[in-house]
Amino acid sequence: MADVDAWLAKIVERHVDPATFDAIDRRIAAEATPQTFARRREARHAMWCAGIAAVLGFTVTGSSAIALAKPRPTWVASPSAESPYSLLVGR
Repeated sequence: MADVDAWLAKIVERHVDPATFDAIDRRIAAEATPQTFARRREARHAMWCAGIAAVLGFTVTGSSAIALAKPRPTWVASPSAESPYSLLVGR
């Protein structure tokens, strides 16, 4: 294995500019780590789940409130006693 490492080191010395390696190292250092990508993916997943849960919760709550509400007459069907409309229509 030492011979392979020595052989690779000689090739690098002959054919690759050290400035190129420095640029590659800086570029790799600037990239996000796999852990960062995983954290971002998990955060997006959590936000999607929370959004879907909120939408479903509001939908279920609203539809159950509508389904459980007692039907009441509207103002036109039964005006209050204080309104002038009830004086015109009578009882």
